[in-house]
Amino acid sequence: MARRLLADFDAELLLRLANRNDITSGMRTRFLNDAYRWACVSYKHPEIEAETTGVQALAADVITPVATDIWWYETIQNSDTGRVLSIGDKDIIENVIKQTGDAVRFYWWASRLRTDRKAAAATNFALWYVKKVPEIATSPLIDELFDPILIMKAASIGLSTVRDFKESALVNSEIDKYTQMWSLPKRESKKVMTGAAMKPRLR
Repeated sequence: MARRLLADFDAELLLRLANRNDITSGMRTRFLNDAYRWACVSYKHPEIEAETTGVQALAADVITPVATDIWWYETIQNSDTGRVLSIGDKDIIENVIKQTGDAVRFYWWASRLRTDRKAAAATNFALWYVKKVPEIATSPLIDELFDPILIMKAASIGLSTVRDFKESALVNSEIDKYTQMWSLPKRESKKVMTGAAMKPRLR
């Protein structure tokens, strides 16, 4: 059987929402895409995992990646030494005069990878990352096992939008049962997203 297309998702979502007329077609499309991004963040998907390379120029403290579709980084490795860089705190890294040498730590800010040291020579890096996902045009990029979850999560978002919180919670319980039944792999909270090194401070 052919995989669901966007129209199929919308038709099933409409049924899930009991054909409510206060939730428009445009709203349903947005809810589906919100659910899609939620599923991409919540579960592991080989289809959106990728590798690229990056270069740190001589005397620079920035690693410039080749790829432009980066959502977040998982691992950054110095290709010349084999060292895997650790995530550092932006304030600490920028509060000292940076020495020249191989980078040990990095942070990601405003879509730029900054390191704790300036390169003594042009340095190559291997970057493992997760791709940004575009809106659903025909079918999602992720495996079709997640299709029912997208429909259920979109319904949950829609129901909570119209303040039917009880039904929304019931749908979320269905998602948990479906996840357990199919042993879907949850994503570990390892992602290095923009601003991830920023931590709230209590004064």
